[in-house]
Amino acid sequence: MVSASVQQGFGAGFKIGVFPAILKRIVGLEMDSNVHGTALSFPNIANGRNNETGRSDLLMINTTFNVILRYPGERIRPYIGGGIGWSHGTLLNPNIAGRDDRDFDSARAFTHQFLGGTQVMLTPHLSLFNAQQDIAVFLFGEYRYLSSNYHWEGLAVDFRSHYGLLGIGLRF
Repeated sequence: MVSASVQQGFGAGFKIGVFPAILKRIVGLEMDSNVHGTALSFPNIANGRNNETGRSDLLMINTTFNVILRYPGERIRPYIGGGIGWSHGTLLNPNIAGRDDRDFDSARAFTHQFLGGTQVMLTPHLSLFNAQQDIAVFLFGEYRYLSSNYHWEGLAVDFRSHYGLLGIGLRF
């Protein structure tokens, strides 16, 4: 086992949640999906010899189902949660000693995450076509800790990541 470094990357995604009235809209279920790109580098060791540095780009697609607990405020709603799901990790242009490298190689892995954030209401009722609609617009900021263990031929990565998210949402 050798240590690897993961470069900062960029991603995008979406999420959708349901907060039933029977649970006073405090407890809900959420599904989120995102794509994140980064680069890996690590000592390239084959047959006990160090062959400079191994590198690969890594593209991840994560989909998780989360249980969310939130404060029922009108203007500001802090929340926490956790979830499980599936992650798909793809190595792009790998340079790894001891492997028959291809242009890309993919692996699937179980993933879990913990999250916390805050929603801030911008408009409680959106006005569309001169009619009052029951749609609210909010901004959110979120922190996530995500964990996945990828296993490709000749390479395994215990991936742990801290995400900072910013976004805009609609509440129906």
